Amino acid sequence: MNSTYEQLCRNLETLKLTQMQLHLDEVADFVTANRLSFSEGLLKLTSYEADFKAASAAKSMIKAGAFPHHKELKDFDFTFQSCINQQQIAEFGTLRFLEQNENIVFIHCIDSIGFGTDINTDKQSRHKVNL
Repeated sequence: MNSTYEQLCRNLETLKLTQMQLHLDEVADFVTANRLSFSEGLLKLTSYEADFKAASAAKSMIKAGAFPHHKELKDFDFTFQSCINQQQIAEFGTLRFLEQNENIVFIHCIDSIGFGTDINTDKQSRHKVNL
């Protein structure tokens, strides 16, 4: 005789919900210990699957883009290019500008000798572009 738990595990496997299957015991224990509702437990369980699929999709896109290295803002060496405003770049990393329907344009110029010169903007010279 198949238990409900065994049937649930089989269904999760059939539906290829690997993260839900992996975290099933953990979430069931957590729900019981904290007296959570069915919906709260199901939300916690499905969040594992959704987060895993989102991370996998991001990795696939990076791989499909054929980037030579995976780098993030946290990997950037601000000491190498000291004129870059680290706090401003960190703020850009929050993507708040998207919520405000703004664009960001980074401009890098080459001076007459061939060395790179950054054009930094301050609040007075920044131009807001609404989409």
